[in-house]
Amino acid sequence: MPTADLSARRGCFADLATSWRGLRRFFDPRGRASRTELFLLPALPVAVVALAFALYGLFAPTFRFGEWGGLVSALVFVPIPAAAARRFHDIGKSGWFALPVLIMCAVGLWDVWKDWEAGPYASHDLWGTNIIAEVGFAGLCLFYVAVLLQPPRDEGNPYGPNPRPAPKVI
Repeated sequence: MPTADLSARRGCFADLATSWRGLRRFFDPRGRASRTELFLLPALPVAVVALAFALYGLFAPTFRFGEWGGLVSALVFVPIPAAAARRFHDIGKSGWFALPVLIMCAVGLWDVWKDWEAGPYASHDLWGTNIIAEVGFAGLCLFYVAVLLQPPRDEGNPYGPNPRPAPKVI
């Protein structure tokens, strides 16, 4: 079974050029996605929000940025299920394996909603005092991260062409 080309000729910086394709296919679960594309989709809104938070802290210190946390979380969580389905296609699995990822994102958004309902200076604990549920949910999230980091399967992949750029000849 051939492995992915991870040489210096083509690496994650070459995949950064394809990250705009992930933004164009925001809600589309068809096709394939690279690991870089999957992890850049939530990282991009987080970077924009961090920059906005820093600028508001400098120029508008009275602005209550915490009230916008729900919108920010929605921007982070919304593209993940479709990108995870494309990523599962890249490793040769059905996109239905991303259904638990959709449920995990929904639980995350529900937690954000409960925090927003609690008020600006309060917090809501999603799992209460149930440490087993909290550890189980965190373990499931880490398991899916590990699964989504698997190398791509190019040989006989029925889900489309390889999303990575072709290796450069030096």
